[in-house]
Amino acid sequence: MKHHRSGAAVMVAVAATLGFAPAHAHGETVTINMVGGLKFDPAVVAIKTGDVVVWTNTTSFPHDTVSGDPDGPNPGELWSSGLLFEGDSFSRTFAAGETSDFFCSVHSTRMFGRVFVDGTGVQGTMIPANTTVTAQKITFDTWLLNFTGASQSVNGRVKVKDPGGAVHAVLDKNGTLGPMARLRVPVTITLPGGAPVGDYTVRLELRDSGGVLRSSDEDIYRKLSLESEAPLSHVGIIGEGFDPSWQPRQP
Repeated sequence: MKHHRSGAAVMVAVAATLGFAPAHAHGETVTINMVGGLKFDPAVVAIKTGDVVVWTNTTSFPHDTVSGDPDGPNPGELWSSGLLFEGDSFSRTFAAGETSDFFCSVHSTRMFGRVFVDGTGVQGTMIPANTTVTAQKITFDTWLLNFTGASQSVNGRVKVKDPGGAVHAVLDKNGTLGPMARLRVPVTITLPGGAPVGDYTVRLELRDSGGVLRSSDEDIYRKLSLESEAPLSHVGIIGEGFDPSWQPRQP
């Protein structure tokens, strides 16, 4: 998926375990709330075929939920709730193969989420729901999911293509995802002083212990300012923010 973003949402600085529905018989209900700060909570859910997702607006601002990507070819192809006011809800029963992103069309640069249906293996995704883009930092959330009943050794990589087309490998770390793990992990990419304005394409890759690519996701973040927030002692593009238990891969 690709999103062009120039605004900023509230930055989240700590990793957290997501509130996913436990294993269950089909037909369970999972609730996603529209909350203050222009967010879906939780932004990512994992369900089974036949489960119901209910979106509820808990704020005084109108929102909606629309399937797909606002910049994609077919937003709203699977569902479009129409405007939901405070206390209103919209529900949908999901069929097999309907894993989808979703967004609020009223706040299409801020509010995003994803529904995984019958997820398999390990998955990594970026949803720009808690994103800041400044002159020298891009901060966003990644979600790491293990849909198996056993621990999985994984390697997470983040690459950035700058406006000039050069690709920078900013993060390469190994770790273990526990059985049915659902983790939200914030990542901060620090740009060098004077980094040009324009679009920075960020790619997340999740590989297994054998180096085979199992999942990838890509977003575009638009940098508008050249000013520096503070002097930097390094050059190049770097990444930080994965769970501290992850250790860098040795060259």
